[in-house]
Amino acid sequence: MLRMPSLRTNMPALEVTCLYIVAALVPLLGALAPLQVWIPVAIAAGLITARRVVFARAWPVRSSAFAALLLMSAVWCGASSFWAVNPANSVRTLGQVSLVAMSLAVLVDARGRMTAGERVAFARWLALGMIVMLAITLATAGTIFAYTLWVEQIPMYEGKLAGLNRTASLLGILTWPTAIAIARAYGQRAAILFAGASIITIFMLAPLSPLLAAITGAVVFAIGLRAPALGRAALVIVFAGFVLAIPLADIIADQANQFLVANLGAPQSEVHRFVIWEFASDRIFERPLFGWGLDASRDIPGGQSLIHLFDLNDGRTATGQALPLHPHNAVIQIWLELGIVGLALLVGLFAFAVMATARAMNRFAQAATAATVMSAFVMAQLGFGVWQGWWLAALATITIFTAIVARPGHD
Repeated sequence: MLRMPSLRTNMPALEVTCLYIVAALVPLLGALAPLQVWIPVAIAAGLITARRVVFARAWPVRSSAFAALLLMSAVWCGASSFWAVNPANSVRTLGQVSLVAMSLAVLVDARGRMTAGERVAFARWLALGMIVMLAITLATAGTIFAYTLWVEQIPMYEGKLAGLNRTASLLGILTWPTAIAIARAYGQRAAILFAGASIITIFMLAPLSPLLAAITGAVVFAIGLRAPALGRAALVIVFAGFVLAIPLADIIADQANQFLVANLGAPQSEVHRFVIWEFASDRIFERPLFGWGLDASRDIPGGQSLIHLFDLNDGRTATGQALPLHPHNAVIQIWLELGIVGLALLVGLFAFAVMATARAMNRFAQAATAATVMSAFVMAQLGFGVWQGWWLAALATITIFTAIVARPGHD
């Protein structure tokens, strides 16, 4: 009787090399071409899958609850295209979701076969890649500053650094997995020094969402370092708070916008964000169970309408689209498009993330893992559309990196 070969021991050189390359290349692409961060992740997963299926004649992924949840999420995304407002757009997005879900499942499975020594080597590659990313980012920002002030001879303004917003976002969510890697390879003092340098760099780049993500991550790290259970509790409270706020969006948006208009000079972008959330939340409860379909936000009826934001001092009215492209809020977008079923799947994935903080190898790693989860969640709540391919790949990457560096391997 033929038996399928086991892949549980002696991880092949190809697989561990693929993981090392991902650790080195993703930060480099984050600094130079952040929209391309999905490429090394997808190629590494493809090579590992090919080796296992073609040469080892084994399944590319061992069965696990996490892999099953990823599969169910991809299947539900696909099913929602049948009732989506724009089915063709949903099918295109499904391809991105499926590719990232499969890549994540394969690479998380691969990390489970790494030895402790291979994980330390991976940590060194990641640390090197992130230090290079930090250096390139600082050099790029410094060049922009110098050119603006000395060549153009004009005052520096925020829009000059807008091209680095994605880089700042990646730096914000990669900081804490890298801190674990540096602590593992070089000690905790070096890790804290790197985290501080990263947060200062994000502050210099000026985008608000990555800075808030970095700061909340640092707060959770400090809490978790003192009491790991409190760090996990903070994650649950923040997640639950965002979910429970959705039915109250009308009240919250009204109060927040009154405060912003009264205290800020020209709060158009801030007020607009709350108005978008209010509009999207109202649409959620028109189809609360199954949603409007995968990536349907840009086609929601009424989303292109101009609506009142606030009155300007000169008598004019500030307006904005009710829902331009996506809600800029992961929980709202998933519930809006995938219904309560999609929200339940998100809760499941978030629960895995919270449980991972408890399984980390020591208190420092537990605190940094909780900070990773918080930073990524806050960034997802304030920043990009959930289904952007590079952003999905970024979230998958921090999951892979954290899973490798935060837990000891087998020997």
